[in-house]
Amino acid sequence: PSGNYGGWKETCIGANSQSAQSILKQDYKEDETITIKDALLLAVKVLAKTMDSTTLTSEKLEFATLTRKEGKTVFTVMKPEDVNSLVQKGEAIRKKEEAEEKAKKEAKASKRKVAKKGGAAAQA
Repeated sequence: PSGNYGGWKETCIGANSQSAQSILKQDYKEDETITIKDALLLAVKVLAKTMDSTTLTSEKLEFATLTRKEGKTVFTVMKPEDVNSLVQKGEAIRKKEEAEEKAKKEAKASKRKVAKKGGAAAQA
């Protein structure tokens, strides 16, 4: 009622909001331009990691966008098949990121093993 204005680029409310905020802080770069597609994929990533559900589908999710076209605000609700497609793309990205993270951990672990073997050989 006081007339104060506040704006957010990204925020979350509800169950697991702290986890969701953490993911957004890590993955959302304020100084970079983000497309609607990238923003939707980020939303899928956040929801996949924070919802109490094993799989995401259009039966559990709805997405809508607000855009400006020709000076007018356009509200668009995504069709269920588009939501399912978005979720599948998000899942593919998640799997790729997990594989990359696993490869980094394995490479780091193998470097430690090599370093330990090298130290043991030097002592002998």
